[in-house]
Amino acid sequence: MLVVRFDNPPHHFLDEPMSVELDQLTRRLVRDGSVGAVVFAGEGSAYPHLYVPDVLDAVRLVPGRVPYPVALAVLRVGSLLTRSRLVDRIVRATPLRGVLLAPRLYATFRRMNRMDKAFVAAINGTAVAMGWVFALACDIRVAADETYAIGLPESTVGVLAGAGGARRMLDAIGTSQALELLLEGRMLTPRQATDLGLVHHLAPRGDLEAQAVSIAERLASRPPRVTRELKRVAYEGPGARRTAAAFRAEGAALLVTMTDRRAVRAITAFHRRLSAPAPTTAHALETAWLRAPGEPNPRSDR
Repeated sequence: MLVVRFDNPPHHFLDEPMSVELDQLTRRLVRDGSVGAVVFAGEGSAYPHLYVPDVLDAVRLVPGRVPYPVALAVLRVGSLLTRSRLVDRIVRATPLRGVLLAPRLYATFRRMNRMDKAFVAAINGTAVAMGWVFALACDIRVAADETYAIGLPESTVGVLAGAGGARRMLDAIGTSQALELLLEGRMLTPRQATDLGLVHHLAPRGDLEAQAVSIAERLASRPPRVTRELKRVAYEGPGARRTAAAFRAEGAALLVTMTDRRAVRAITAFHRRLSAPAPTTAHALETAWLRAPGEPNPRSDR
């Protein structure tokens, strides 16, 4: 059993270098028969949020909104490029490095879903946007039983929740409930997320990691072949919609929305709210999303 911490001080952002480290870690885990389960634990008071400047650097390379067919072709090329570690390393040394961020994360999460190991997210605090996307990519989610925000509020800045987030939400709780949450960009408390079945277990903050580790140790004792085949049925079997084509379609839709100039301006404004006047905290992260156009209170029971 392995515990991995998102340790990228001072704010523990999931940035481009961390995406590379996650890619390398999951590639090693594929070949490591000694690990049966992995706990991903956050640091501080928030689960890792995507480093917004990495997104802006990528979309600013594009002169205008990318049509969906072109976006689909770009995603296919990006997926091919990320399969080669040499090509990935070469592109990372150029201004195009941000272009591979989304394909790399898609590949990492799909690798996790196909592995013969169980992945447990120990959600220590605010988990919105990429923080929640990452948690959804794990097999089991355990959250600290406190009041903070969970969800995918990206639509409030004119962007689709990508990297598998929208697709996994739709699969987890069904089209009707998930679509309403995604369209509204509405955030939930951990208890609301648990009631919907998005979080499996709640734990007091002081016991969070211990409970996540206990679950992981129990799952690590299962035969790896059983874990792999159960996950194959869950994620890729008949009726499952988390296929490569489904994720490519979502990724293309993400690219279409992110390259819209209005979305770029909204993301830039969001980053300014997140960065000033004080260092980023979980409270500042929630406040920045709350001030996005049309975003309701994350603690609403609606």
